[in-house]
Amino acid sequence: MLLNNGCKKPDVPPQESQDGIEAMEVPAGFTFETTHELTVNLNVPVNSDNRFNRAKFYIFNGHPDEGGELMSSGGVDPSGNYQAVINQPFAIDSLFISSNLMGLSLGMTEVTGDVFNHNFEYTKALRVKSTTVNRSFTDIISDFENGMDGWMPDGDNSIHLSDHADAPLDAGPLGADDAYLWGFDTRGGLRYFKAPSKFSGDIYGQYLAYHYYLGNTDKARPTQAKIPDIRLTDGKKTLAIDLSPSFIHETNAGWQTYWVKLDETATTGTGWRIGNKNYMNQRNGSKALPKKLANASEIKEILENVTEIHLAPEGQVGYYSSKGPEFIALGSVGVISDIDSFGVYDQGETLDDTDGDGVIDQDDDYPNDPNLAHNNYSPTEDTYGTLGYEDMWPEKGDYDFNDLVVDYNFNLITNADNKVKQIDARFVVQAIGAGFQNGFAFELPVAQSMIESVSGNEIFGSLFTFNENGTEQGNSNAVIVAVDNVSQLFEASGFINTQASVAYYAPDTITMSIVFDQTLTLSELGVAPFNPFIVANQLRGYEIHLAGHENTQLADTDLFGFGMDDTQPGNNKFYQTEQGLPWGIHIPVSFDYPYEKISIEQAHLKFETWVESGGNSFDDWYLDKSGYRNAGNIYQKPD
Repeated sequence: MLLNNGCKKPDVPPQESQDGIEAMEVPAGFTFETTHELTVNLNVPVNSDNRFNRAKFYIFNGHPDEGGELMSSGGVDPSGNYQAVINQPFAIDSLFISSNLMGLSLGMTEVTGDVFNHNFEYTKALRVKSTTVNRSFTDIISDFENGMDGWMPDGDNSIHLSDHADAPLDAGPLGADDAYLWGFDTRGGLRYFKAPSKFSGDIYGQYLAYHYYLGNTDKARPTQAKIPDIRLTDGKKTLAIDLSPSFIHETNAGWQTYWVKLDETATTGTGWRIGNKNYMNQRNGSKALPKKLANASEIKEILENVTEIHLAPEGQVGYYSSKGPEFIALGSVGVISDIDSFGVYDQGETLDDTDGDGVIDQDDDYPNDPNLAHNNYSPTEDTYGTLGYEDMWPEKGDYDFNDLVVDYNFNLITNADNKVKQIDARFVVQAIGAGFQNGFAFELPVAQSMIESVSGNEIFGSLFTFNENGTEQGNSNAVIVAVDNVSQLFEASGFINTQASVAYYAPDTITMSIVFDQTLTLSELGVAPFNPFIVANQLRGYEIHLAGHENTQLADTDLFGFGMDDTQPGNNKFYQTEQGLPWGIHIPVSFDYPYEKISIEQAHLKFETWVESGGNSFDDWYLDKSGYRNAGNIYQKPD
């Protein structure tokens, strides 16, 4: 349990100090936090056609194209709400927020404070008969994803949404709750759909795909030729292709996926053809396809500089009866990097939900497990944070924070309702700069009885005793032991990976799973790494926690106030000296720790200023930036 709120930094002006860690002036209430708990609340519209009920959001710590990593994901509830709880580094002030549906995306978004709220506003709109209604999202990103929302029907007054009273189908291509467009043939008019007006960019080498209804025809027949299915422009020339000659309308065939790779290899149908800009606005189908074949350099030039996209599903198809309708198309459309991610399927096929949890397989991180659906990482999917400890508590240490160095990665796995069912954790023991035989564990803020099972930990002796579910006995809250003696992992004693003169050991990884017998919300569980601690020298009462984190019930509280410790439970002060120095530190990246006996501020040169400013200056002090480090004082792993 975190009692001292480190995310509220004391208002202390920055000042330079180079007098060493024991001369530092630590502001009252500062607990050396490098992260804070951030709650993200997103809301999508709820309306009669349930078009957004399968929306899944993804939150990254930066732009994915620039190395951003996944932090959290999950679907919306029946009210259209999605909530994520993230351990956000103070050094990061923006997140990348996207979804599996186009339009429900914010891209890079500034995030300040401890709560971020956003409502996606939607105005239902398209041309219904002769009445024009505005149709727009307030948020459409340029690199759009799957979904028809944001595509505008153009030049046609007879197009309807699937929630129209006379809609001919109960389901779109993605299932019963998916939306689609339909209409009556205009006998010579060309229906086409225009990409969101904000779209522009380089889409060379990607795919453009959409679902198009070919079924319930009264007889099998070929689709119409010489009507472009796709047209693109760079503002100067038009690039077009007619895919339809490769498809046959078969009786009751259903939905079909049309797709084309956006490069010179696309030769299906007519292949790429090139003409002037006027072809983009041509509404006569037989005149909308340029006659000249495009060469490879022309194709590449346009696709690297696209400013507008039109899809033109041909008219006069989909006969149901003599009274129509004669057109159904565009259940889903997108520019995508991999056609497999689009959910391609054959005519009449519906998308799978193998485990029956209500999350279709392409959106389900665990498509074969009805209890699991979405991943939520800390720090991110493929990165680690670090915990570094001094093990001499309650006496003073040497502040190199390498007596035990453990990298961590947590995945809080939620179900279809965005409730946590399982935690997967990886711990990588990087260094042991101590002669003590230390254990490592963490406390969850839930009753131990809520745990169904714990697996994957490394137990060599009898330091801890366990309940049948794998939690430690004697605690009301769930205490999860990762390893009872880190030195045994290396089958060695003494110092590991802290001295240049000692042989290097490959780090050892512990992979664990904690399964709950009931589910919890992310806000109920809180953020990883929770309340981590070491037990020093095989003495169970000698718990050493991060500053501001409370002890478990099995800690020897008689040691509070002894030696250099100034723990004062009544004042919510834990595991800090009278000066305010800690015995443990948490870094939201894999930490480059000091050599043995080198105090942390001698290796990380902005650490001292960060502390004395109360965290307001150099909140990224641990990064490898110019002027931030004395590299000669940082442990160097061998190549």
